Amino acid sequence: DTLFSGLYFSDKVGAQKKYVVEAYFLAQNAYDAAPVTQDRYTIGGRATGPIWKNLSFELEAAYQFGRKDYTGPSPLAIHSEDISAWMLTAETTYTFTKPSWTPWITAGLDYATGDKDRMDSKSQTFSPLYPTAHSVLGYIDIVGRNNIVDARLTAGAWPIPKKMKVWADAHWFWRADDDDALYNASGAVARAATYVTPGGRTVQSGERFIGFETDLTMSYQFTRYSTWMLGYGHFFAGEFVDTTGPQKDIDFFYTSMEFKF
Repeated sequence: DTLFSGLYFSDKVGAQKKYVVEAYFLAQNAYDAAPVTQDRYTIGGRATGPIWKNLSFELEAAYQFGRKDYTGPSPLAIHSEDISAWMLTAETTYTFTKPSWTPWITAGLDYATGDKDRMDSKSQTFSPLYPTAHSVLGYIDIVGRNNIVDARLTAGAWPIPKKMKVWADAHWFWRADDDDALYNASGAVARAATYVTPGGRTVQSGERFIGFETDLTMSYQFTRYSTWMLGYGHFFAGEFVDTTGPQKDIDFFYTSMEFKF
């Protein structure tokens, strides 16, 4: 009972058509999806292209508006909220033309709003709608594009040009607003903003730093139709995780083999 629709525009502009600009309008209308039904609309745009010689950029921003209706089991749980949320991502990449393995360095920032007051009539948590897993905010998937600030660095190279690619990512995560939760890559709450003390009191954490993640990844293309990937990630728990529950670090090892037909 969810209708998803939209419009998407893309074009190349500027001298020699070096710049790509995109614009989109998306509508997510969820009906009979108790306990929450909503009409969420997203309008945004994206631009990529060169800045100077080997330096390039990517910039994307989106704003969400609409309405959420809660239909809980009791009359107290029935209420409505107006949606007002936004996100911004910006990054710049420098690619070295020499040596032949063309190393590159990328610096980026991702920001997605959180709810500043869970008791008012506004819903300010940005929703990535149908998020892709681990390709943007770390391979461990502990963080999603909701109520998040991510400062990141990437360095990589092609030891074997057009065959082997290696890269390392570093992410520093904060909650955008300390009244809202930490959400995982699927958009579900991974860690609530409040926690219960051993004495039974409910306390809200004022800490924003979620943690630091580093990922090491390698891919090797055997043929046009087969690619092998190998990676390792480690998450170092920050103050917010330390104060709201189990706080052990996370190790994540993965490998995959992809075949195209």
